[in-house]
Amino acid sequence: MRLFEDAEYRCRMRVVGRLSDETDGSDSLPEYYRVYQVDRFFATIKGFLEGDLDLTGRHQRRLDELMPLWTTFAEDFNAIKRISTTSLVMTMDWIRRTHRETTVYTLSEDAWSDFRNRWKIPWSISFTSLVQQAEVLDLLSHSKPKIQQLCLTDLPSEILDFIMSIASMDKARLLSATCKQLYQIGLPYLFGSRTLSLRYFDYTKLDDADGEAWVKLKIKLALQTRQTFLDKVDFFLSRPDISRQTRQLFFGNEYRIGEEDDMNGIIDLASFYAPVSRAVVKVLDAPVNPQILMISCHDLCSDFFIAVSHLSHLRRLSMINCRFSEILTSSILTLPKCGQIRILNISDFSIDFDERTENSTWTLLPLFPHIRVLNMMRPAGMRNFILHPPPSIQRLNLFLHLRYFALFQFYDLPNLSTWIRLNRLQGPLSLTHFKVLSRWGWPDHEVIDLLEALRAAPLEALSIDGLQDGSLMLIERVAEYFPNLRALSLVRRENDRQVKAESSMWPRASWEYAPLFARFNRLEHFLWNYRVLHDHFVYPTALLLFEKDASGEKWEDEDEDIRWDLQDLISEAEEYGCVDAARLLAAYCPSLKGLCTVRGTGCVIARDGYGRSVFTCSFIIPEWDPTEWEGWNIDVKDAEDKPVRSESDEDEDDEVGV
Repeated sequence: MRLFEDAEYRCRMRVVGRLSDETDGSDSLPEYYRVYQVDRFFATIKGFLEGDLDLTGRHQRRLDELMPLWTTFAEDFNAIKRISTTSLVMTMDWIRRTHRETTVYTLSEDAWSDFRNRWKIPWSISFTSLVQQAEVLDLLSHSKPKIQQLCLTDLPSEILDFIMSIASMDKARLLSATCKQLYQIGLPYLFGSRTLSLRYFDYTKLDDADGEAWVKLKIKLALQTRQTFLDKVDFFLSRPDISRQTRQLFFGNEYRIGEEDDMNGIIDLASFYAPVSRAVVKVLDAPVNPQILMISCHDLCSDFFIAVSHLSHLRRLSMINCRFSEILTSSILTLPKCGQIRILNISDFSIDFDERTENSTWTLLPLFPHIRVLNMMRPAGMRNFILHPPPSIQRLNLFLHLRYFALFQFYDLPNLSTWIRLNRLQGPLSLTHFKVLSRWGWPDHEVIDLLEALRAAPLEALSIDGLQDGSLMLIERVAEYFPNLRALSLVRRENDRQVKAESSMWPRASWEYAPLFARFNRLEHFLWNYRVLHDHFVYPTALLLFEKDASGEKWEDEDEDIRWDLQDLISEAEEYGCVDAARLLAAYCPSLKGLCTVRGTGCVIARDGYGRSVFTCSFIIPEWDPTEWEGWNIDVKDAEDKPVRSESDEDEDDEVGV
């Protein structure tokens, strides 16, 4: 709805989701996010002048409300700018490898503090950067704002429907509340998502109780939260006008997340969960037909999968930390098939090893004969791992119709290779996106054997996270078997202690690997955990820090400043090395558009107007390399049946000039 709203939201979510013991960090202060308010302030002025703003619109009324604010700020800003001093400072442009002069504005601390507090400028913005942003103010007196001629309701209904579809549920509800026309268009999106979760009670209510009173109160609070969950279910079932519009349904259970052990022995968990499980099945048996169903930390039985099989519009099923009864696993072959499901996510983030869950991970697959996306996820920090599939499962022709496959914390590559070969005997493979990850590295001969098994698949994205060796022969085989890859990720484990993706030493120098990339026809994205500091750029960080430490200057937070200085120097060196590595690879692989390291540092490769390569260091989120928390995140529409193009078809297109 507003400029930078999505970026601000994502920033807040990253901070909220970060696991940290620090509760008084700077990012917990409201001022930390005011940088987006400053950006929004100047971008709104620019938007009015250029005629390109946000969904709030460029109406005359809005301009009349903002113009006095802009005028007052311009007067205050110009007054304080006149008393500032300027100086020229030489700075290094690491991308272009040139020095350039930069104008730095200096202001007295009292004057800057007074101005910053009056206009609520965040501490992270310097006066020099504010001067650069405020240049747009000069255009106000020379340019005429472009007032919006059409209102939002004047747009075609198709565009309004698209706006509703990409808006969050809260924003869609606000927009639909403005008028009857937008309400009618937004009605299908108002109740598109529903969460029915068994919440854990407020633990602070137990502070004043002890002994037997503490036990009784805990039982009482647990039963109250369960009744609250059942009441929400009853309300949902009593409103078919809402349930029929629900496209995404989520069932949660907070008791399973670290608190179930505290309840064991105090309350009979089987009796406690029985009404909850029946309520979940009752909802699925009601007049609901979601496209996406997620269930977390629940005990699943045969009745659940029978109910799921009747949801004809269901396309994505995600089961997170769920437990499966022995009766269920023994009766899998007698249950109705869930043939409508195209995306299946099975995640286990629990700490404790549960043999029943381990054996059921693969056993559930016969229920889903037509899946196109399979994500079996487990974080690297967990001690348990995914066992190899039993012989009965290897008889399934899974890879003949599967297009996206991600398998995390799996070690038995020879078993997986054998399964793929057995499928290949029955018909052509359909895999286009493939990722495997292990905590400890596989030897190259096992990885090459897997690549040979996948050789006939029309792969577009390949990710192997957990290499032990990383030899030249491995790269040769990847290029030989899959010359038409668009995305490739190779992550090596430096030693047995390195159990997750981090920068690593590779056995050969980067210029020895680079010529092998000439064999890729259209590789665009490459993720490589090669330690670029090793042979591209060696920065004398230790010497510089020793000199600074030996200067005799002491300050209160000396150790912290030294640590940040070291990190800044290392970051500069990594960026410099990443650009050099990208130049080297792009010389052999002209189609390459980006190189990414596991730290997120990357180099984007573009072409200027003369066809020359332009290398820009940037933070890259490799969407082609899924994480163990999400897997291949494919839209439901993209997972529908569509013909898979083989390499021979692409060669024929090249011959006829398509």
